[in-house]
Amino acid sequence: MKSIFVRQKRELKEALMENATLRKEHSDYERETTATIQKAQQELVDALEMRRKELLDKYYDLSTCECDLIGLYKYCKVYRVPEDVRVSVLAYDTREELTLPATLEDDVRGGSVGEFLEWMVVPLPGLKTIIGNYDIAAHFYVQYKKGIVPLPLLKSYCKDYGVKGQYTFTKEDLLTVTAVGTCLEYFTTVLPLLGEVTGVRFPDVGQYTLPEDPRTMIGGGSAGEFLTTVVDLMPEQNYMDGFYKRYQEYYLAYRAGDISHDVLKVFGHGRESDELWVGTAEQLSAGIRPAEYCETMLPLISIVTTIGVGPEIDTIDWCATLPERITAVSVIMCSAVTDFTPLLAMKGLNKVWHNEETHPSFKTIIDQLVNKGVTLEEWQP
Repeated sequence: MKSIFVRQKRELKEALMENATLRKEHSDYERETTATIQKAQQELVDALEMRRKELLDKYYDLSTCECDLIGLYKYCKVYRVPEDVRVSVLAYDTREELTLPATLEDDVRGGSVGEFLEWMVVPLPGLKTIIGNYDIAAHFYVQYKKGIVPLPLLKSYCKDYGVKGQYTFTKEDLLTVTAVGTCLEYFTTVLPLLGEVTGVRFPDVGQYTLPEDPRTMIGGGSAGEFLTTVVDLMPEQNYMDGFYKRYQEYYLAYRAGDISHDVLKVFGHGRESDELWVGTAEQLSAGIRPAEYCETMLPLISIVTTIGVGPEIDTIDWCATLPERITAVSVIMCSAVTDFTPLLAMKGLNKVWHNEETHPSFKTIIDQLVNKGVTLEEWQP
């Protein structure tokens, strides 16, 4: 019995000694591991600090206390500089106003304008105002919607919008803003901030709505509601240009009730051509009556002084009621019209274009037109 007790006591002592040895080894391992981690962390801190100093030496101007934002952006993009290092460099930039170059999109090629704004502009600690390059409002808006650009910065950019009187919204802008919402939401947010804008251009005509449904905007929403909202957001003296391909599309949208007479009138303010085509094949196939078309559109487009008669039309009776400001009419290729006498009833007419394809009955009124002082000009292809 005694021998069993002695053996168990010895085994317990050995176990305790082994445990103490293991605990010491574990403690030594912990110390070594901690020291290794701390050393690695310090080396990383030192490396990042060295990288920060290198970036400051290369991209920070001591005389202006400003960074070369484009150069710094490209370097950070290519060499994947950690965010905390990039932000720590920008923290030294003291500018309150930033002028964006007109060539910004080319300057940041390989990256993106949106990323440049997020990486290089938003972190600037003292920035209050952004001016220049007013083609990137859509990019600012996207960063704002993502919570990256604060509203005060968006407002400062829009407040000093540089193209006085006119804002241009391209197909590229549409694709940019519809990544985070609808065009209606964009204009509702941004247009009121562009204080001196009284007109909106949509230069990429026919590309803002769905190809299969011109009443629906790309990105969602009604085209009619969108255009009505844009007009409502602008001052009373305003205009819109573009959006639809042809004036008959504005008219059809109005006739269908998609846009109001006020919206139709605003589009008329932006017209630059003095010629309006009436009775084209597309108009006739869409059920547009020339007399009603002229009656609706001409009062809204004061610049128009010339009417082009579509070659498919077979009567020009409606010409007799055209307003006095219409001084010229083209009947080139009007081979289906057999009665041109309505031209004699026009009060302001002083020029008529015709050609060999104009119906021969036109010749029967030539003398009368000349006696009225109308100049006849034969069009040559």
